[in-house]
Amino acid sequence: KKTMTQGKRLLVANRGEIAVRIFHAARRLGMIPVAIYSEEDERSLHRYKSDEAYRLSGGPLQSYLDIPQIVRIAKENSIDLIHPGYGFLSESAEFAKAIQDAGILFVGPTPNHLALFGDKTAARNHAQKCNVPIIEGTSATTDIVQVRSWANKLGYPIMMKSLMGGGGRGIRIVKSEQDLQSSFESAMQEAKMSFDDSRIYLEKFLENSRHVEIQVMWDSHGNGVHLFDRDCSIQRHHQKIIEIAPCPDLKNRKEIIDAAMRLTAGFCGVATVEFLVEDSGKFHFLEVNPRIQVEHTVTEEITGIDIVISQLKIATGSSLSEMKIFQNEISTRGVALQCRVKANHSEKTEIRIYSEPRQPKIRIDSGINSGVEMSAFYDPMFSKVIASGSNLSECVATMTTALQNYQRNLVEISTNIPELLGIIQHPEFLIFRNLNFLKKPEFQVERPHPPSVFKLIEMVIRSYHRNFDPLKLKKTLEEYDFKLKPEFQVEAELPREFSLKNHQDTYRVEIVQQTEPDRNTIKLQIRINDHATQIFVSRDFQLEIQDESHVIPIRSPAAGIVTEIYVKTDQVVNEGQPIMSFNLMKMETILKSPKSGRIKSIKVKKGVGISQNQVVMTMVPENSPVSGNSDEISQKTAQKRLGILGGHIHPSWKREVEFLKKGKEFARAMGGEGVARQRSQKKLTVRERIAKLLDLGTFWEIGSLAGKMEFSQKEGITSLTPVNCVGGVGKINLKSVVVVGDDFSVRGGHSDGGIWRKQEYIESIAREMRLPLVRLLDGSSGGGSITEISRMEFSYVPPLIGWESQIPQLSEIPVISLLLGPVVGLGAARAVLSHLSIAVNEISQLFVAGPPVVQHATMETVTKEELGGMEIHGRNGSVDIVVDSEDQAIQLAKEFLAFLPGNVWELPPRIPTDDPWNRRDEELLSIIPHQSGISFEIRKILNSVVDNGYFFEIGANYGKSVVCGLARVNGFPVGIVTSDSQHEGGVMTSLGSFKLKRHVDMCDTFHIPIVGFVDQPGFAVGTEA
Repeated sequence: KKTMTQGKRLLVANRGEIAVRIFHAARRLGMIPVAIYSEEDERSLHRYKSDEAYRLSGGPLQSYLDIPQIVRIAKENSIDLIHPGYGFLSESAEFAKAIQDAGILFVGPTPNHLALFGDKTAARNHAQKCNVPIIEGTSATTDIVQVRSWANKLGYPIMMKSLMGGGGRGIRIVKSEQDLQSSFESAMQEAKMSFDDSRIYLEKFLENSRHVEIQVMWDSHGNGVHLFDRDCSIQRHHQKIIEIAPCPDLKNRKEIIDAAMRLTAGFCGVATVEFLVEDSGKFHFLEVNPRIQVEHTVTEEITGIDIVISQLKIATGSSLSEMKIFQNEISTRGVALQCRVKANHSEKTEIRIYSEPRQPKIRIDSGINSGVEMSAFYDPMFSKVIASGSNLSECVATMTTALQNYQRNLVEISTNIPELLGIIQHPEFLIFRNLNFLKKPEFQVERPHPPSVFKLIEMVIRSYHRNFDPLKLKKTLEEYDFKLKPEFQVEAELPREFSLKNHQDTYRVEIVQQTEPDRNTIKLQIRINDHATQIFVSRDFQLEIQDESHVIPIRSPAAGIVTEIYVKTDQVVNEGQPIMSFNLMKMETILKSPKSGRIKSIKVKKGVGISQNQVVMTMVPENSPVSGNSDEISQKTAQKRLGILGGHIHPSWKREVEFLKKGKEFARAMGGEGVARQRSQKKLTVRERIAKLLDLGTFWEIGSLAGKMEFSQKEGITSLTPVNCVGGVGKINLKSVVVVGDDFSVRGGHSDGGIWRKQEYIESIAREMRLPLVRLLDGSSGGGSITEISRMEFSYVPPLIGWESQIPQLSEIPVISLLLGPVVGLGAARAVLSHLSIAVNEISQLFVAGPPVVQHATMETVTKEELGGMEIHGRNGSVDIVVDSEDQAIQLAKEFLAFLPGNVWELPPRIPTDDPWNRRDEELLSIIPHQSGISFEIRKILNSVVDNGYFFEIGANYGKSVVCGLARVNGFPVGIVTSDSQHEGGVMTSLGSFKLKRHVDMCDTFHIPIVGFVDQPGFAVGTEA
């Protein structure tokens, strides 16, 4: 019988060990587990433990908090349920609401319950209504004056907490008024960073109280049960590290459980109700966590109920009775103890050696394995070790052995295991009537964490390097009570074998092999207690290890499922011979032998899963190729596996290549008859323009096959009408740029001849790659079309192609527009959205709509020149420069780009100059008249001052009393601003102000210094002004 969960697609909006734990439960219910992962988690275990995984964009933490992105991924991939795990968005009412609105099941309570229990003040008020005792406390605030008043009323010591807090964040214990201010500020800052809400509330601090939790479970039919209690009193920095179920010597157990059930009545899902319990048995409500808890494992061990499976069943509508969960049948069996194992690292760590202790009554929930990476961006807890026994003493004995074995195996990671062992082995831990022993100095003062054993081994090897200080090795070994055998000898050769030993463990190290992957480093293959790994050292590290006869491991390059094994133990193989195939993300991959030799052992079987970097076989290498036909047999078997001999794929890609080649030929033909019309108007085609603009042979076209295509099975492609937009990436004077041009030969550039997303995509590349953008405009740039309206028989508003990015890109990259024909509609808008616009006289016009539309709308009969010629737009500021030919326009675009950086993250380029910086032009002595009131030629002054007399003027035809442009001084690009006394006396006009403002803004955007030549008589006055 198919269950309500079977075949459901479950996305886990989390990472690490909890994601792996949920995947395990999902598979048991026949669900399909789906993961999401950040870029930082590219090589994390949870990604490979899922059936499907989708990458999140954004930062390491922000990506897992991006509600719209996660919901979009879920909708696009037909997700049925989303499990939030713990942390991240697990208590977000907004997330739960967004999931529900998307028609997806949320594995958790309703948004209303999440909002209620997420607001600590509201939760306290709810507890009072349910007749549950609370700790004396306050409402929330961000006002230090109010906090100081409340603290004095409550009396010190007090507990300061974040309103939306969890996981120990935003909590401070304040013992006196002297500490109040600093604690308040740091708590607010941490709360803001963790929960985006800086509000703080106060509670009376109860010393010597225990932290007790009740696990409850409610279905959607109003039925609820409790799964007894847990003790979470042992914490470090307000974060739990050791948990026990059930609570040892708990007074008033029934009353506490009843209070938890009253608090959560009407709830749906699993939740943990937390209390503080005093030695007298008096208890106080703390908070409700409406999600799965890290420590749910100990409750599962004592009750035999899988809480995660129960969560998933409840979410899909099952009742507790259907799940065979009845309160009178739930009982505890023995004791369970959990220790949270955390890494002590501040950078990403690759795990090359990893194994877990396997012994009776030990369960390990882990988020790492060999071949994965541990990130420093997330919670350092990577594993939970759970011991079961008939009593706490038995659990401690089992846990001690497990942790010691675990620590011995975790040679690459420094962990908190020594701290955990120190706590559980303390004599007072077993009594557990009070936890005062945790206040002793050895538990309050944190020792520096010792480096991982792997780091010590690296230090030993590097100590034989003549440039490494051996005293540092000696001091480190003594500090952490390690002994090296044989002892380190200065100027001695690195021994092939050595050992590191402390009071309880011995680590045997064997140097197996030396290879030289590049000229700077040497790679050492080593074994640590029979675990193989590698270490890299600098090239001049002298070693005399050349033995190639040892066994070497063959590792899987990626994770997957083994589909075939082509060799047997003791079989001889040649280098490059197929030895195994595995399936990775539905793709078959052949693993080939790295050397010639003999297979010594095969460590995997067909059908099993393998992880990246896992040893799948070992071999004994030999110096020369081996004889025999095993290579041929394996090769044929591998080819059959890939379907090459079975005819499932074409033996050659020739047909596809011919298809692409023929399509590109059609694309290069452009608009056919339209090309002849273009040339009859003395205009270049878009491809000729691009060829003149870019350095020879640098154009990399994008999307040349986009268009309307016809083809047949027999002949392949028979025709292609390309999109009226050509673009790609190329270089101008060796500087990379993006160019996009209108092809007027195809439907006059109208939208009915285009696929507008091509133009948007090419322009987006400029912004994403931070490259200058050059537009070659000729037509409407994908704007509206009367022909299209006639065909559709209804009117429409053309899309504003890429409008949301075209505005911001002006503040990031240089944008140039060349007007090389009639530029109309959206093309006109794109023309003015640039830092420089250049138009060709007579062939270029600029208008919103052409003469036919104007005549229909206003009954005016006008020519293109009368409507939008350069006599108009060259003088009103819409176009910056007007030239007489396309060649001139293209040349000026190149010269303009030479002054600017590629983007705002770069500085303007300085070029060598043969013009001495201290040159003084004698002509400067006679340009300005002695007598005031006589005008002079300002451009002569500019040409005399700047490098090589070259001044690139912008906007010479409008606002003529103001002169703006670019030049170089001592090779540095500079912006030039001045006035021209020969035009209106050099006064500042409205159009001149517009030109000046626009120029200064561009220079400021691209970090170009401005040189001002001041001769400003004032502002224009009168009615004409």
